[in-house]
Amino acid sequence: MQRLHDPGLAWHHPLGRSMESWSLRKSPAATAHRISATWFLDREAAQGFEHCAAVAAQSKLAAINAGLDAMHSWSGEQNLSQIRQETLVLWGDRDRTYPWSQTHMLWQEIPKTSLAVVPGCAHAVHAEKTELFQLRVSDFLE
Repeated sequence: MQRLHDPGLAWHHPLGRSMESWSLRKSPAATAHRISATWFLDREAAQGFEHCAAVAAQSKLAAINAGLDAMHSWSGEQNLSQIRQETLVLWGDRDRTYPWSQTHMLWQEIPKTSLAVVPGCAHAVHAEKTELFQLRVSDFLE
């Protein structure tokens, strides 16, 4: 059994449990599949899930570990106030990947930020609410 690189993670993550206990029982592709399911409100039944899972399944174990490690140990919080470009933050109100506290921090700390909280979707706003996503992004870019 392979174990994900875990420098003592105990943070909110897409699978809803501490990374301390997370291990790969099948393969990196199976892990990518399970994580991808958390990005959609309807998990595996969601339109767009299969495509997303197929892309994620191409990930190597090292890439999965690097991503999880970065989510745990890297923070750009001290640099947010230096972002000068107008910014749009989109967040699904049922996002399992990033909690409201992180989204709120982006909204408050980045100058010239617009926030769009999209109801009834999880992390993959662009896939779950495609028309609303396109409308909001187009409006922001105009």
